[in-house]
Amino acid sequence: MGSRPPVLQTLVRGFRGRCPVCGLGPVFHRHRFRAEEACRTCGWRFERGPGHWLGGSEVNMLLAFPLGVAVSVLAGAPLGWPWWVPFLGAATAFAVSLGFYRRSRSLFYAFDWLLDPEDPPGPGGWEGDGGGAPDPEEGPPSLWAIPDPRVGPTPPRAVARERRPRV
Repeated sequence: MGSRPPVLQTLVRGFRGRCPVCGLGPVFHRHRFRAEEACRTCGWRFERGPGHWLGGSEVNMLLAFPLGVAVSVLAGAPLGWPWWVPFLGAATAFAVSLGFYRRSRSLFYAFDWLLDPEDPPGPGGWEGDGGGAPDPEEGPPSLWAIPDPRVGPTPPRAVARERRPRV
């Protein structure tokens, strides 16, 4: 199998809203604000665990907050800090975060894959990583199949049912 793509190519794929692994599958396909679960082309999972989408929000905040502060400072300093300057900064941050949301999520997936890659679903995985694809008969791994530690194992029927003495 081929080698991993370069870092810059992976980041460009993320900025374009494409899968960081193959560059073909879109991160957002049908929904405006909800990412696909996995790439339709290579099968790489975008959401690796519950709450994984928060990383995209962090990337979004790293851009929107400084821009909102910069607009507030640039507008407020020459005008003598009128009352509406904080609202202008907040509106700018809101508009930037809304407009950059999709790109920030897909960029986060690119960063995530660069820092912690998983094997692609093809035979053999990437060169040199010693990995491989999961068994196709098992099906894709499901994050929702993780057992809840607060709930114990289900007792067998014979143990769960109390026998009443016959009178």
